[in-house]
Amino acid sequence: MEGMSHTNYFDFYSISDLGLVRVINEDCVASKSHGESHLFVVCDGMGGYNGGDVASNIAVNSLIEFFDQNVFDDYKVFFDKAIQYVQTKILEGQKSNIQFSSMGSTLVAIVIKEQKVYYAHVGDSRLYLRRKNKLLQLTKDHSYVQALIDEKIISKEEAETHPRKHLLLSALGVELQFTYTICKKPLIPQNNDLLMLCTDGLMSTLSNLQICTLMGGNGSLEQITQALLEGAHSEGAPDNTSIIMIKFHSLKETKGLVHRILSQIFLA
Repeated sequence: MEGMSHTNYFDFYSISDLGLVRVINEDCVASKSHGESHLFVVCDGMGGYNGGDVASNIAVNSLIEFFDQNVFDDYKVFFDKAIQYVQTKILEGQKSNIQFSSMGSTLVAIVIKEQKVYYAHVGDSRLYLRRKNKLLQLTKDHSYVQALIDEKIISKEEAETHPRKHLLLSALGVELQFTYTICKKPLIPQNNDLLMLCTDGLMSTLSNLQICTLMGGNGSLEQITQALLEGAHSEGAPDNTSIIMIKFHSLKETKGLVHRILSQIFLA
């Protein structure tokens, strides 16, 4: 699955790749516009033959359904209600077919509205920002190794080779200790910023330095995204890899102290 599109102040390209080992693509990506609001979502299903692809599709489709049928001025309220709605739909899917009783999915989603970016996530699919040659991870994984990092038990480098690095502490479809994170404030994009939503098939094969370097290529969004995918393939691509790449341009300059402070907060 792949596609490219444009708006008056950002372009985007999306792709979902099977990889070189898996026989089922459990990832699902989508985008949808509703008035001046633009939704992007990437999900990574869990369950393999027992419904991982079903879970990610339910997650994406139910989020889009909620987005289409509801209008919110408060993005926190939107994401709070939307994720709860998605969770309900996946739990219903589990109960409707015993074969899918253990299915689940990660989710990372953004809404772009009025030149602001709001985001939320569950699990270990991520949102990155590349600005002025620096790569910033805007989301923090709901994972066992991230908890160990937070408690200073292991380093980020040790987490990369930890035997339980794929163990999630929260995901859609999990009832006990289900949690999700919504950004505290919107990201204020700048011209030439690159935003990337992706599944862990990318991060499990490429380092942050490799990702940052490839995102800094001079080609089109399609070429940059394909270069990342080729990088994953060069490392064996053991998992599905899905990416939505967004580039901002033609942004109106926003004057005022509030805008500058918000930008500084997000890049601190």
